Amino acid sequence: MPKGSLLDRLACLDNTSPIPWETRCNIAYGTSNGISFLHENNHIHRDVKSANILLTETFVPKLSDFGLARTSVRFTHTILTDRIVGTAAYMAPEALRGEITPKSDIFSFGVVLLEIITGLSPMDENRDPQLLLSIKEEIEDEEKTIGHYVDKKISNRNITSIEQMYSIASQCLHEKKNRRPDIERVKEHLKEMLIE
Repeated sequence: MPKGSLLDRLACLDNTSPIPWETRCNIAYGTSNGISFLHENNHIHRDVKSANILLTETFVPKLSDFGLARTSVRFTHTILTDRIVGTAAYMAPEALRGEITPKSDIFSFGVVLLEIITGLSPMDENRDPQLLLSIKEEIEDEEKTIGHYVDKKISNRNITSIEQMYSIASQCLHEKKNRRPDIERVKEHLKEMLIE
């Protein structure tokens, strides 16, 4: 893809320009559409992460790397597996126990949303691998606000919109899978952000 991965663009690799906030919102919404398409067709991606979100010349996101994807006849149920695969920094607690569920993709997408807001990758050997999740805890403990973590490279930032995206990410990152929204609700909230 012409623009490479979301991971690379957020890091401004190869001296690329930072992604403006409005474009980041469009990428988030477009990615939610891709996940929605998979879930509507009873597929679970199992490796939703910024490195697997490729961007076209006009920053339209395309989900990639379906090597770990699973199909479920009874999509609302959990599938158990002995083979735990995926990228640990993006994995939901139940996925680490071998449970495969659509809500695991939702958790992973929540991590991606935090990346979009902060510009930080959850995989950095110089940082705690749980940094993005600890940001959520610090905000919940009222030690800091999301404003403390917003990517400094973002132009035209809209703090109201950033707080809305953080709220969506926070819901996606709920420890209990049954408390996470489904992808249709996530998509609806992201679309509302684009309209405002």
